[in-house]
Amino acid sequence: MEGQLPEEVMDELRNAYFEGEFTPMYHIYADLEALQDFRLGALLCLITTEPEYDYIQHQLSEYNGRFDDCTMKYFPIIKDVSDKDITDFIANPDNHRTLAKVSPMTLAYDLLSESIMQMHMNNSRCTKDLKHIELMIGTSTVIYSQQEKNVLIAALTEMDRFLDITVLNRSLPEIEYETMMQFDVHLWYDSAKYLRNPTIFQELGEKTSFFEKKIFALPLLENEPREGETEEQLLANTKAVLDVCCSFAYVERGLQESPPQ
Repeated sequence: MEGQLPEEVMDELRNAYFEGEFTPMYHIYADLEALQDFRLGALLCLITTEPEYDYIQHQLSEYNGRFDDCTMKYFPIIKDVSDKDITDFIANPDNHRTLAKVSPMTLAYDLLSESIMQMHMNNSRCTKDLKHIELMIGTSTVIYSQQEKNVLIAALTEMDRFLDITVLNRSLPEIEYETMMQFDVHLWYDSAKYLRNPTIFQELGEKTSFFEKKIFALPLLENEPREGETEEQLLANTKAVLDVCCSFAYVERGLQESPPQ
C-alpha cells in the first residue's frame, strides 16, 4: 500500500486554502464519519486480547494510508473479525453509545479547527459585520443521543466559543435543500457517495452552485486502479474534475491520538 498523499497537500490546506478569499463565510457542514473513525472503534470493541490491541497500534500507519473503506486487510493477523462483523456492529443501534465513546477522533477534526480559524481571519478582512460561524454535523451511520451530541458540542465549543453547533442524525443529502445550499465549506467522508446524489450532482455540474464553495473529502476510492494506474492518479483525476465545479482538496487520513484501551 502506498503512503499518504504528498505533504504539500496538507501544506496547501493549512497555509493557503483560504488565501485570496474575500467573501464572508459563515456556514460549515461536516460528516461525523470524517471526524470520528467508527470502523476502528468497532474493531476495538470486537477484539478480546491485549496483544490484539498492541497489534492494532502497530498497524495504524498502514491503516491510515488506505484509500478504501476496508478495515481488516490492514490487520491480517486478527482472524476472528471480518469487515462484515464491523459493518454489522456499526449497524446495530445498541452499539452506538459505545462507538461514540471509543471511536478515535481523526486528523480531519484538527483540520476543522484550522478551517474555522481561517474563516474567522477571512471574514475579518472583508467585513466589519462579524457573526458566529454555524457548524452543522451530520451522520447516518452512528446515531448520537442528545447526551452524545452535548458532549461533542461542548468539545467543539471549547475549540472555538464563536461557534453555533448543530448535530443531526442525518447526512447531507437528507438535509433541507435551502439549508444545504447555505454551506460555504464542506467536509465529506465519501465524495463518490454524494456525487451519486441527483441534487448534489446537479448543483455541482449544471447549476455551478458550488463554484465558490470549498469541499474537503477523505481520499476514498470506489474502484480499483486499472493496469498502469495508481491510486494517487485516480484521486488526482477526481480532484481535477471537481476543481472545475468548486475548490476541492483531500484531507489527510490519520488519528488524533492512539485509540483508547
